[in-house]
This record gives sequence, C-alpha cells and structure tokens, in this order.
Amino acid sequence: MKKLMIFMLIGCLALLVSGSIFANSGEILGDKDSATIKDTATLYAYVTPYASINFNLASCPSKLIFDGTPLQTKRGWIGYALETNCNVNVDGFGTAFKGVNHPEDSLATWYKCAPADSFNLPPTDANLSDPADSHGWRQVTGTSVWAPEGFDHKWAKDYVGSYWIGFKAQTGERISSQRAGEYTASYTVTVWAPQDLN
Repeated sequence: MKKLMIFMLIGCLALLVSGSIFANSGEILGDKDSATIKDTATLYAYVTPYASINFNLASCPSKLIFDGTPLQTKRGWIGYALETNCNVNVDGFGTAFKGVNHPEDSLATWYKCAPADSFNLPPTDANLSDPADSHGWRQVTGTSVWAPEGFDHKWAKDYVGSYWIGFKAQTGERISSQRAGEYTASYTVTVWAPQDLN
C-alpha cells in the first residue's frame, strides 16, 4: 500500500512538472519589435450594382390642352435624372394618350429623347415644333413605343446624367374623331444589364 501511494505521488508530481513545461510553450515572448510570429487576414467588401431614376415633374407641363379642332398638334417634355454606380444600358418606352374614362379613345402620340447636354433644357416650343426637327420622333403604333434611349449610362464619380423626353399628341381628322375629356399617357425608363462588373 505504501508503495502504491508513493507511486501515485510520483505520478502526480510528474504530471505537474510536465504541465508546467508545456504551459508556456505557446506564448510569444518579447515586445512588438521582437515578436517573430504574426499572420494577416484578408477582408472583402462588395457594393451591389444600384441605379436611381428621378423624373423632374415639377418643371414639366402638366397637360396638353387641345381646343377640339381637328389635326391639332401639341407638344411637351419631361426630364429625368439617372445616377448609377456601374455602367448600365438604358431603355425608354412611351404609351399613347388614352381616354381616362374611355380607354378605347386615343390620340396619335410620338416620343423622342436625348441626353440633356445635347439640347438646352428645358426645350423650347420652337425646338420641339421645328419642322426640320422631325428626326427622332417615333409614333406609338401598338401599346407602346421605344423612344429610343440611344445611349448607355457610363459610371463616373459623383455624376448624375440628365435626359429629356419630348412628347407630342395630335387630334384626328375630324372634330368627332375623338371624345372630349381627359387623356393620359406614361413614359417608363428601364435600366438593365449592368456592365463591367468585377
């Protein structure tokens, strides 16, 4: 029994000594200039492609007012701003003016568009009605027409692109060709297929 107790005591002492030997084996001794072990973790961030479209409706004409005579043409414009953090493609689609209470009634409708820096903004009525300026007008023949947005928006730091959409409508060949009342149309800008993403 004595031998067993002595043997156990020796075993405990051996464990204590071995534990003290390995307890400090993982420590780095010295100050920051003499430390010899270091590692670096690489961190990553990703910014999602994003775009913002804002129509400038405050300075746009609220309505085209027709006096009811046949073949009368009225013109207006809307502007919008586009800001992105990547290169994007841009499309625009305009619908025909349809009767609010009678959607089966419509006015002949055309659209054209351009970057704002290609025209003075706002376009004057003379700009929009000049017969020599017929280039670029597209008539709605179905449910909508591509204006078109003949440009893509390229990213530039702290840059907002401005664009304008000219639109015009015309009454029919007879006074009775269209019903009196309110007509509405819409123009939709679509940003798609971000380009040059890493």
